Amino acid sequence: MNYWAVGSSFGGTDDKTQEFIDNKNWFDGKYENGDLVNLSHLEKINLGDVLVMKSSATKGKNHSITFTKVKSIGVITKRLDTHKFKIDWLSSEKFPLDFDGLSYRKIIEPLRDDDIKKFVKIQLQKKEKMEITKLLKHKKQIILQGPPGTGKTRLAKEIAETLTAKIKTINPLQKIESFFKKFNASEDVKIHRQFVEDLNNTFLNKFKKENLKHLKLEDYALGTDTLDNFCYWIEYKLSHTGKYTGQANKGKIYWDSENEEYKKSGFVKDIENDEDAMKKVAELLDKIISEELDNYPIGKGFVLKILNTYHPDTYFPINSETCLSNFLKLVKEEDSSLNYIEKNKKVQAFFQSMKSKYNSDITNYEFMYFLFDNFDLKGTVVLENDELVAIGENKIIQFHPSYTYEDFVRGITVKSNEKSEIKYITENKVLADFAEKALNNKTSNYVLIIDEINRANLSSVLGELIYALEYRGEAVESMYEIAGNRKITLPPNLLIIGTMNTADRSVGQIDYAIRRRFAFVDVLPKVLSETDLNADRKENEPQLYFKEDVYLKVKELFLNNEGRNSEHLSDEFKAKDVQLGHSYFIYTEDNFKYNLNYEIKPILKEYVTDGILKSSALTEIEDL
Repeated sequence: MNYWAVGSSFGGTDDKTQEFIDNKNWFDGKYENGDLVNLSHLEKINLGDVLVMKSSATKGKNHSITFTKVKSIGVITKRLDTHKFKIDWLSSEKFPLDFDGLSYRKIIEPLRDDDIKKFVKIQLQKKEKMEITKLLKHKKQIILQGPPGTGKTRLAKEIAETLTAKIKTINPLQKIESFFKKFNASEDVKIHRQFVEDLNNTFLNKFKKENLKHLKLEDYALGTDTLDNFCYWIEYKLSHTGKYTGQANKGKIYWDSENEEYKKSGFVKDIENDEDAMKKVAELLDKIISEELDNYPIGKGFVLKILNTYHPDTYFPINSETCLSNFLKLVKEEDSSLNYIEKNKKVQAFFQSMKSKYNSDITNYEFMYFLFDNFDLKGTVVLENDELVAIGENKIIQFHPSYTYEDFVRGITVKSNEKSEIKYITENKVLADFAEKALNNKTSNYVLIIDEINRANLSSVLGELIYALEYRGEAVESMYEIAGNRKITLPPNLLIIGTMNTADRSVGQIDYAIRRRFAFVDVLPKVLSETDLNADRKENEPQLYFKEDVYLKVKELFLNNEGRNSEHLSDEFKAKDVQLGHSYFIYTEDNFKYNLNYEIKPILKEYVTDGILKSSALTEIEDL
């Protein structure tokens, strides 16, 4: 790749800068008028070369300062004529007005190793990352592929950090007000309302509040075969009006099917007789529904779910104290002196005030859906100058041949209880857990990096999620169930970057069903300058160098001067899949001998052993 400084006006006042950018081209106007002075340079220009459109002038007192202004940067994509080229201009970049002390006066000349070239390289690196990032956002999952040492994992990390960086998004109060102002119940919303109303009426008729103090154990406890008892309704069947996901012991009495006995905890733990314990629990339920106390010796979420179910006009359908506190923080309401029940009622009061202000017929559970769809109420709410700060997360894992669905998606984990008894528990693993975080925080990006993605059997590891990769937001059924639910959803804000070493012959190929769902991006070997290497170097970090002469000698083992496979490379391979990448040739002062003797030569010799390089390469390797 060569760098050229080129002009955009040719002896007159007609500046063609914007014309070139709009038409995505560049041509030498003097050559077009018969002046062949630039022919020697024009003939040397190749596809992929970089053009820096510029103008040079003087400024300051007595025009004592020479400067060059960079107008745009472009990459040549096609030669249209001897003097005319198709250009992909970086027209969106904001370039500095000038570079003092630098002069480029000719229509076309090679760019020197100066501050302009350093700036240009940084902009091109940004462009490469920006294009890959744009592709990732569109496709949702990509694979960076290339031979060893091309910086695939590093590039993946840089993209992930950019996508998950802290950004200010919206004013939450304004967004909420806008939602109430524009809300209009569609036909689908009305159908769902009727469904919820019927569901609630069925529950309230089955478990009348005046009868709860006489509730029997078999009609209450979770864990039995029946899916029609009080606790099952509260936790599962009534999830449409506010999810309460607890544990069996939150209700204080539950059926332990493994030991075939009722287990008790909390305030009824020491009551030996199960029926007597249930009587205490029933009495407590009656007190909750009668709103007699501010605190109860039973799970907070359990209490709030009961209160909202029996008193939907007084209590809001959010059953987590953390979520309630986060909402009040979003709308800048003070809550530090309130208990969890008072926080819930304050959220309901806010809802009622908005509903009245905008004369809306919205229900509180419909507003609850909106809140969880637009804000990370389960996480951490950060506000800066009344704007919500979105913070994503990135994670890196590495696949290996023994990696399974049970390691990556969902599986059974063996654990022991307080009695050292073995228990088998179904748990979400890396992907399902990360997907759940992304579902709870739709305003931020979650990026999962899978290093060496092709080293595992992808079809086996992904299972039914092969479908979910393509149809984001649609739930698929897992082989394993958690709390009565087999569904797993991969949301659009969960992005996946895989890295793949194309020289690794020890693994199988990715099948077409999976390949179709990923976009593949080549990350290939290239010559690096000290500018490339040290652009982001911090003051306390060592200077980096690139051993270009050895890199070029190694490159000759794979490619000849015409860009075809060299005589040393086996016909079964393509150079771009196996050529050693540039990272092998990066070093700090005086330590390149370690790279050469303990990394570069050993892998090249292994290539000979594996038949990638022919034995004729051995002499060249020893001579490095």
